[in-house]
Amino acid sequence: MSCGGKTGGDAAPSAGSGSCDVSCVDKTFTAGSREGESVCGFDQCGSATPFVGLDTFGCSNQVVFWGGNCCNVNTCPPKK
Repeated sequence: MSCGGKTGGDAAPSAGSGSCDVSCVDKTFTAGSREGESVCGFDQCGSATPFVGLDTFGCSNQVVFWGGNCCNVNTCPPKK
């Protein structure tokens, strides 16, 4: 499943500079109509594409994407 913006391919995950493998907890979107909204409240990315762009709202399975302006929604607390 993917959402607006870019979607990722099958790149092997590798943490480091520009990595999206960081927590989305306490992060907000940085642009567009969702600017200021909680990333963890955004439920458009599926488990296969957990990396969300903070200014694009796009979902990807690539851990290095969006120049590091992204995070991993799998780190968000479960929805109640």
